[in-house]
Amino acid sequence: MTKAIEYLCESLIIPRWPAPAQVRAVSTTRQNGVSLPPYDALNLAGHVGDDPVSVAENRRRLVMALDLAHEPAWLKQVHGTAVVAAETVSAPVIADAAWTQEPARPCVVMTADCLPVLLCDRGGAVVAAAHGGWRGLGGGGVGGENGTGGGGGGEGGFWGGAGAFKKKKKKKKQITKQERRNERR
Repeated sequence: MTKAIEYLCESLIIPRWPAPAQVRAVSTTRQNGVSLPPYDALNLAGHVGDDPVSVAENRRRLVMALDLAHEPAWLKQVHGTAVVAAETVSAPVIADAAWTQEPARPCVVMTADCLPVLLCDRGGAVVAAAHGGWRGLGGGGVGGENGTGGGGGGEGGFWGGAGAFKKKKKKKKQITKQERRNERR
């Protein structure tokens, strides 16, 4: 393992949540990548204007650090409620959550000021990662009718990572309207 990969491993956040042992989960920080400011180090997002070579190297380092058997299902997140099966993603697709029943298939979401939300069933047969933005949290993308879709049902584990929401009047009004619509269902 190279020093760069070792440093990346040291900066990972390992969730403490009630998931079965075979379910692995991590949350990255911005530390120990190669992107230059304003992307500052470990930028994994290919849609924000960062150098594609830097993003590819950051992703390669993450895959190596985690010893992943498959390339992660990279999503084009739009603060929506679309959910996809991770094994169907071969190129970035518009969605804000991915789920799988395939062992060793990574589900990935990227967050900045939103929450990473990790889910699994009690046996660890169905796992999901969701981008907990204001629409996804309020519109059913996280745990609503657009949830993991693949079944499993029953009880399981949940982990919501760190995030910071910016208060804006327009978004607050949109969230309030969505909450009212959800209450009427």
